[in-house]
Amino acid sequence: MLSLLNNLSYIQVIFSGQEVPYSTSGKYYIRVSDETREMTQTQLSELFNDLNTTDKKWELESSNTKINEVNDCIIKYNYNEGFKKNRITENYINSITALSKLGLVNGDYLTNAGNLLFSSKGPIWLKMGVFATEQKITILDMVQIHGNIFECIEESYKFICKNIGCAAEINSTRRVDMSEIPVNAIREIIVNSFAHASYHTSSTYHEIDIFPTKITIYNPGKLPRGIEPITFSKNNFPCSFRNPKISEILFRCSQIEAFGTGFKRAFSLFDDAKIKYDYADNHEGFSFNIYRKEILYGSDTTKVPPVDELNNTEIEVLEILKKNPHYKNIEMSELIFKSEKTVYRCLNILQKYNYIKKAGTQKNIYWEILK
Repeated sequence: MLSLLNNLSYIQVIFSGQEVPYSTSGKYYIRVSDETREMTQTQLSELFNDLNTTDKKWELESSNTKINEVNDCIIKYNYNEGFKKNRITENYINSITALSKLGLVNGDYLTNAGNLLFSSKGPIWLKMGVFATEQKITILDMVQIHGNIFECIEESYKFICKNIGCAAEINSTRRVDMSEIPVNAIREIIVNSFAHASYHTSSTYHEIDIFPTKITIYNPGKLPRGIEPITFSKNNFPCSFRNPKISEILFRCSQIEAFGTGFKRAFSLFDDAKIKYDYADNHEGFSFNIYRKEILYGSDTTKVPPVDELNNTEIEVLEILKKNPHYKNIEMSELIFKSEKTVYRCLNILQKYNYIKKAGTQKNIYWEILK
């Protein structure tokens, strides 16, 4: 509202409404009577804890999964990993004993947390895809699995590592493989995604999309209201777990190195590697974007084709051939939803600009990727 002070006009901002807290310039406020007050870190922590009570209670309730409907190999492996790190006090005996000691059993049934962590019934839906362009049109690879949290973490990590670049760097007399994106940072973001998702609602799924310029990791769970990952990390706010039991088990089984440090560790690794990242919080879930960069191979650099040389269709064909240089024209036409004539034209353009070269025998022709 417009007000006057010593005959000077100024704008007075008054926070109102039912949603709290209100945020501006990195600070958080609430309305008390007719006064706007800045919130302390303690008040913020208490507020977020109150907001997450539904998830916390749901974690400890009984699921429909019986204690014998579990993946014994995953329980044994992760339980023993926790024992090696002195986060679990005794070695593995059997699955039921391990689950009981971890507090994941109610009678003959797993708790909801136990079901998500160790069930053999695939309680979590994970979708993963690689796309030729920034649009979800031409699919180069697609995987969908139903698994528990530990299975989904490993499958997500392997899928991303398989589909990002790796450069070779000679250090003294040794060859060192350098990942396009720090793999430890990728793992931190993946684990955070599965640790802090909202599971008590139905029809939830996780998704990983790999585009030429970025990787998007989506989980079904909004951030605590009024606070963002970078703000949380830089200001050292107290931990506020949506799923404290799940987070506890991931820590005890050595998937998490320390409570509440996942974002901080990932951001530090991204910053050191000069990797850009951002995030988006919508009405249903939270997406974390990791932006890809060029990788050096000795004196050569992999480059995105200049816009004035290749159009989107030609780039799609090139990306398809990088995945499988033995594709036939008709197969590529089906992948990009174009005619064989269009594919033939694209191949001629790619040869003209020395992106590809025909190789092999007459009976076994394939495309050699030049850049």
